[in-house]
Amino acid sequence: MSREIHSAGQGERFIQVPRLSERESVEVAANQSAEKGLELSDAIIEETAHLCDGIPAALVWAIDRMSLRTPALVLQDLRDRSGIGDLTEYCFRSSFDSALRLGTAPPGRYFTFLAVSPNP
Repeated sequence: MSREIHSAGQGERFIQVPRLSERESVEVAANQSAEKGLELSDAIIEETAHLCDGIPAALVWAIDRMSLRTPALVLQDLRDRSGIGDLTEYCFRSSFDSALRLGTAPPGRYFTFLAVSPNP
């Protein structure tokens, strides 16, 4: 998997990571659900992979949310996000909004995943 690093000015950098294939997305979703101890059907794993459009952070977010909410609600959130814009932005905003409502720290794990994962 190749990455491109772009300068955003004043020390900021954006790293562009290519999307995962459908097969890779299913593999990441299955691995993440196993790590969480979730018993998700193949159909849920496949739909999650499809709705997350090959974006590793979105897959991590979706499976993480399924440990807190029902898979049906998370999948519905992903289906209903039309008009919200970029999927990754939606996942981050949703995570931070939830953290603010719950009074917990922002989930830095997503940033770490994006920053250091050579092959999600």
